Amino acid sequence: MSHGDACGLIVTLFPEMCQQVLDASIIGRAARRGYIETHCHQIRDYTLNKQKQTDDYPYGGGCGMVLYAQPIADCLRAVRKR
Repeated sequence: MSHGDACGLIVTLFPEMCQQVLDASIIGRAARRGYIETHCHQIRDYTLNKQKQTDDYPYGGGCGMVLYAQPIADCLRAVRKR
């Protein structure tokens, strides 16, 4: 980057989709001009189970999705070290 030190780090289950949206937006234009950088990281890469599972059933049942804290925390730790 030549113009500034702005860097956007995104932790998601859908990094390819997020990156495409960013690239097609005004953020993508700023990145192409060197004003910012964006990096999307896959949470599933940091799971400990072989199924790459990141979610569990909500406590008490019902609808919705609860993400495990472990892969998110490990992903954030790894991203911060870079």
